Amino acid sequence: MKLIILAAGKGERLMPLTRNTPKPLLDMGNGYTLLEEQLRAAQAAGVVDETVLVVGYLAAQVEAKLEFHREAGLCVRTVYNPFYEVSNNLMSLWLARHEMTADFMITN
Repeated sequence: MKLIILAAGKGERLMPLTRNTPKPLLDMGNGYTLLEEQLRAAQAAGVVDETVLVVGYLAAQVEAKLEFHREAGLCVRTVYNPFYEVSNNLMSLWLARHEMTADFMITN
């Protein structure tokens, strides 16, 4: 099963927390980011073989965090949404359409 996480937006409703930090990298108060919590939950479910993250806003920060997890053996790739400032999740979904083969699920 492939997990597609839509995470390209600016998270404007969470400003000022997201002014310099993308929403997926916000600390959940337990030492883990929102993204790490999603990845941990997916692994714990035991049905996710690979993860594709659609990024946009402050993508380099997200990529840096993912590199740590890749080195630990997690199969995770990214798709970049260059329109994140003027679009919504539908555009992120469209840009990841090539990932929607066989079994997959989508989360925000």
